[in-house]
Amino acid sequence: MRAAIERSRQLQILRKTKEKESQKREDSEFAQFWKVRNDELQFAEEQEKEEDRQRAKELAQFQHA
Repeated sequence: MRAAIERSRQLQILRKTKEKESQKREDSEFAQFWKVRNDELQFAEEQEKEEDRQRAKELAQFQHA
């Protein structure tokens, strides 16, 4: 009986440890995904701003001519 209780306790500890590791891994993957996604969005936003500047410059040149 005592051995069964100890075995059950060890299995619970092992299960909790695996759950914590799994959660850490998921959190890390989530953070990495959003870091990459935010970098992509920032790049796209900078590119869009540059395109707006270029169009404004072309419009100014067209109006000046």
